[in-house]
Amino acid sequence: MGPVFSQSYNKELVYAYQKVMDLDFRNGIPTLSKDTYGSSDDKVFRIYILNLQNTLDLLLVHNPEKYKSHNRIEKTYNHILGELNNNDPFVNYLKIEIKVHRGLLRIKYGDRLTGAFNLIQAFRNIRSFEEKYPGHIYTLKISGLLNIIISLFPDQYDWVLSMFQIDPDFTKGMNYLKELSETESVYMREGLLLYILCESFYGNNSIEAVSQLISHKTLFDRSLLFNYLIGLSSIKNRSNERAIGYFDNCLSFGRSYLQIPSINYYRAESYLKELNYNKASYLYNLYLTKPDATLFIKDANYKLYNLSFLFKLPDDDHENYRLKILSEGNLETGADRYAINRITNNYVPDSTLFISRLLFDGGYFEKSIEILETANSSDYSKTEDRCEFYYRYA
Repeated sequence: MGPVFSQSYNKELVYAYQKVMDLDFRNGIPTLSKDTYGSSDDKVFRIYILNLQNTLDLLLVHNPEKYKSHNRIEKTYNHILGELNNNDPFVNYLKIEIKVHRGLLRIKYGDRLTGAFNLIQAFRNIRSFEEKYPGHIYTLKISGLLNIIISLFPDQYDWVLSMFQIDPDFTKGMNYLKELSETESVYMREGLLLYILCESFYGNNSIEAVSQLISHKTLFDRSLLFNYLIGLSSIKNRSNERAIGYFDNCLSFGRSYLQIPSINYYRAESYLKELNYNKASYLYNLYLTKPDATLFIKDANYKLYNLSFLFKLPDDDHENYRLKILSEGNLETGADRYAINRITNNYVPDSTLFISRLLFDGGYFEKSIEILETANSSDYSKTEDRCEFYYRYA
C-alpha cells in the first residue's frame, strides 16, 4: 500500500459532516451558512457536506420536486469546483464523490441510464486517481464503494461496461471499505457503516456482519442513520424482533433529525410479521396520513385490505381499500407493483397462507409451520395457492 495522504480539516466542518452522517441537520448547521473558508480544501469540503446532506435527504425521503431543485443547486456547486485547484488531490477526489452522489440520485428518481453513466464516469476518474495516488485514503472510500455498486448493475448494463472497459471487482471493493473502516480518519465511521452494510445486504455473512456493526454501536449513539439502516438490514435477514427494536428506537431522535416517513411503514411491516395486527393497522394508517409519504402507498393499503378479510370486516371496507390501491400512490417499488397486480387479478387472500407468509418473512419458522399444519393442500382450489402451500411447508 502506498502512502496515505494527510489532510487538514476545519474542525467546524468535521463536526458538520458528522452531524450530517447522523441525519441531525433539520435545524440547519451554522457552519454551513458561513462564507469564511478561504482555502480550496475547506471550500470543497463545505460543498461536499452540503451535497451529502441533500443526497441523504433525497435518498431517504422520496421527493421529486426537491430533487429538481437539487439539480439546479448542483450547477452552482460545479461552477465553484471548476474554479478550484485541479492539482489538489482532495479537490479532485471530492469532485468524484459528488459525481457518485449525482449518479445515485438519478437512478433513484428514474433516470437510470444517465445515473449509470455518472457512476461509470466516476469509476474511470477514481481509477486514474488511484494510479496517480496509490494507497490514498480517498481511493479506499470511493473506489471501494464504486466497485461494489457497479458489480451489482443488472445484466442489461453489460454492454455499457464493455464499451467503457469497466471491470468492477466486488471483493476488491469490500477489501477497500474494510481497510477504510480500520483507519483513524474522519471517514472511519462512514467506512464501517458502508463495509458492514454491504456485507449484510450483498455478502455471504449477513447475520454476522450486522452483529459486528452492533458491537460498535457506541460510535453511533447519536445516529438516526445507523438505527434506520440496521432496521432495514434486520428485515432483510428476517430478524424481526431486532428490526422492531431499531425502528422503534428511531422515534427517540428529536425533531432536529431528518424526518423519514417510511420508518412508520417499516414499523408496521415488522409488527405485522409478529402478528400484532392492531399495532400494524394503526401504523399503516399513520403512515398513509403523512403528506410526505409517497412510496408504499398501494402496499400499505393492500396490507389493510388483507387484514379486512382476515377479520371479516364488512364488504364496504374491502372495496374502499381496493379503490385506494387502484387510485392512490405510484409504482416506484416492487411492493406497490405487487399490490396492484393482486388487486387487478381479483386475488382474495387465504388467511392461513397470509399468516404463514408473515411469520416466515419475520423469521418465525416454527410458528409458520404450525399454522400450515392446520390445513392441507386439498383445501386450495387455486394452483397458485397450492404451490405456495408446498413452498412454505418446504
